[in-house]
Amino acid sequence: MAWRTLFAVKPPVVVPVVGMVTFLGCIAVAGFLHEPIPSIHDEFSYMLMGDTFAHGHIVNSSPALPEFYETFDVLVHPVYVSKYFPAQGVFLAVERR
Repeated sequence: MAWRTLFAVKPPVVVPVVGMVTFLGCIAVAGFLHEPIPSIHDEFSYMLMGDTFAHGHIVNSSPALPEFYETFDVLVHPVYVSKYFPAQGVFLAVERR
């Protein structure tokens, strides 16, 4: 029996198979491409959050001279942390491990 006939006879099988093929295809393409490089200031803030979580910390200590270290979307006082919600950083930390 050809694979086309199998899909025609059992339509509930089609959706999980197509989903799994798509997922595996995305994983295969991601394996060949390089790590994404942040280009806008939101992405740098997400990378800071992901790096902080990947090292097992919730926040970073404030730098020695925080007035010269301020940047977009990052809080420096009283601690050095991203100002966004932590979900994006958690996914980046899981990806990094």
